Formats: sequence, structure tokens, C-alpha cells
Amino acid sequence: MVTTVTVDVPYFVLSSSEVAITMIVGEVSSESITSKPSDEIVVPDDSVSATDLKTAVDASPCVVTLAVNCCEAPRATEGEYDYNGSNLHLAWQWNHNPDNRYWSLTERRGWLRLKAMLNSAVEDRHLLNARNTLTQRVFGPYSSAVVLLDVSRMKDGDEAGLTLFAAKYGSIGVKMEGNNKFLVTTLSNDWRRGHATNAGAESARIPLTKNVIYLKAEGDFSVADNNATSPGNFFYSYDGANWEKLGDTLNMNYSIANHFMGYRFGLYNFAKKSEGGYVDFDFFRISDKIDN
Repeated sequence: MVTTVTVDVPYFVLSSSEVAITMIVGEVSSESITSKPSDEIVVPDDSVSATDLKTAVDASPCVVTLAVNCCEAPRATEGEYDYNGSNLHLAWQWNHNPDNRYWSLTERRGWLRLKAMLNSAVEDRHLLNARNTLTQRVFGPYSSAVVLLDVSRMKDGDEAGLTLFAAKYGSIGVKMEGNNKFLVTTLSNDWRRGHATNAGAESARIPLTKNVIYLKAEGDFSVADNNATSPGNFFYSYDGANWEKLGDTLNMNYSIANHFMGYRFGLYNFAKKSEGGYVDFDFFRISDKIDN
């Protein structure tokens, strides 16, 4: 005999198949709750009461831990969340839920391929809303990241590169406009609060003369008082040995309104006109030293 409770699940999406979950309410734990496609939660009689369960879910939906995710997510397109044969180290974090059709570690052996995704809304086509941005946390007091990027298969309107990422972000990357590619540093030093819109503005741009380019981002986090800003700078090289700074300095700060606490290095590629382009990253090298 079981008690069936139908609950509203606004903060997570149930799988089309049964998903084993664990619910903890106060000090009472039930280990055999199953979610059904009908959005019903089935609770054994000798477990927590139906009333307590519904009250707990209504009050704090994320007390339910799904095997996949307890947070709100859009309904998946076929293949969107399917395993694509690529395995990332646990140090990596996606910004937004990834679409597994748009990245790969297997299509070009030894490289990470990011395929340019196009947001449906024109105003959302900027780095803050680029879905398949792959990130790692920076660390102090100093940290730097270097990538080798192949942009030979970009399309008109695509943007790809390396970022020091938060709402108040900076980046160095390649923009393709028509048949021309440009190396551009973008800074959002005028950002004040929130991240609904893109505050980034170009600080510098030069023509790109080769399709394979080294990019570097450096962060100095040695001053940590509440009013301090941490400088971030961006560099490029065609040989990996001789570096040129491009653009002004990003004035990083730490705030609970700044997208998330702290900064991340990020690899990105997104489309502004149409999909079909892609870039390949050969490596990502992180260091606790800065050179400039």
C-alpha cells in the first residue's frame, strides 16, 4: 500500500522515464521515492507523510535531488542532453546548460571543438548568454590561461575566444565580419549591476593575419580588500613565445551581483547570424604566474 502525492515541480524537469531520487525532510529520510512521468511522487506508507512531503517540496523544491539536475531547465531537444562520447575533467564548468550537439572532444582528435550556437532573440546574442561557454575558476594571488585557437571554419557573425568571465567580463577573441576576421579585446568596465544585457565594448581591434592564434588572459588578485579592483589583461601571439598586449585593462571586482562570486577563465564560441561555423581549441594551459 502506498500514498501517491501529486506535486507541482516548478524548479526541475522530470525525466520521461522513472528517476530514483532521495528526499530528506528534517531528520526523516526516505530512500525509495520514485518520480513518475505524470509528475507524481510515490511515497511508501512507512516513510515521511504525504502532507509533510508536499509541504517540504512546496517550500524548498531543491531539497529533491534528481539524478540529473534539481534546477529549472528547458525541455530538451532530441540529442541536446544525450551523451556525445566526450568526457571533460571535473574542473570544468559550463555557463548555462550545455547543448551536447554543439561541442566535441572526438571530432578532431586532441582538440576541443565548440560549434557556434545562435540565440533566437537578437538582443541575447552576446557572451553573457552564450550557452556553450566552458569555464574554470581563476585562483589567487595570480593566475593566467593560454589557449591555441584554430578559427579557420568560422562563419560570418561568429565570435570565439578566451574570457575572464563574470557579468563584468573581459575577453580577447576573433570576430568574423563578412570574409574578414579581426582580433578584438572587449571590456565591460562600465558595468554596474546585473547581467541581463551586454555591457561589453570593444577596447581594441586589429586584422587577424593567420587562422591559428595563441590567446592569453592574466589576472592579478593580490589585493583582496573590499574596495579593490583586480586588473585583468589580454594578449595574443602567432608563435606562442612573443606576446603583444591588446586593449586596455579589465577592472575586475567581486560582488554578489556580478553573475557569480569570483571570476572564471572561459572558452567561448557563439553566432550572431547563422549556425554552422565552429572553432577548435588545441589546449588550455593554466598557471599561477603572470608575466606582464
